[in-house]
Amino acid sequence: MSERAKHSRMKTAGQEIWIACTGCRRRTCHEILTGVEVHDEDPLGEVQTWTRYMTVACKGCQEVSFCEEATCSEDMEIDPDGATRLIPTLKIYPSRLVGRGKIADAHLLPHGVYRVYEEAYAALCNQHHVLAGLAIRVLIEAVCRERATKGKTLKSRIDALVTLGVATREGASILHSLRFLGNKAAHEARAHRTEELSAAFDVVEHLLTGVYVLPRRAKKLPGKGA
Repeated sequence: MSERAKHSRMKTAGQEIWIACTGCRRRTCHEILTGVEVHDEDPLGEVQTWTRYMTVACKGCQEVSFCEEATCSEDMEIDPDGATRLIPTLKIYPSRLVGRGKIADAHLLPHGVYRVYEEAYAALCNQHHVLAGLAIRVLIEAVCRERATKGKTLKSRIDALVTLGVATREGASILHSLRFLGNKAAHEARAHRTEELSAAFDVVEHLLTGVYVLPRRAKKLPGKGA
């Protein structure tokens, strides 16, 4: 930000913005609670930027988020009617994807697995596609390590999950496909599409729920003699 930058408080009364909501797990209308706009330009005055920093609240669940909306005089597109407009770049904190929330009772995961899960989730929501693919593989490795599976390769450790009764043979086959996905990210810097990574993450979350969350929940059920 240069010395030329000018700050001004936004008039937020009645202003709204549509963004993904972590509580509602979909795009919802958010009320802009507070905001500051910063206008900046290069020393020659040829390139200008406008950045709005906003605190917003979902008009449904009332969850509060922080948004950064930036536009630059160099980033323009032409509408179908021939008019030009600036292309805004929007960042939301905490980061999220539409419809993608964390698994219920994620706090029940073992500490080591939970830490990897948190970082994998963040990589996915921030659309760091190479890192997300790699993180999914690391998350599977974390489960194998926590379950003390034996083997010199991840392939053999995934197969050991079947022997331990943690995964079915069909489930192990799916985990192997995710292993390949992670290999491409690690060795080829392959950036998979968001849809592919989201589907892969669904599979891993299903594994985590079955291995860790459901058994912990089941302990709270009354015994047969109750």
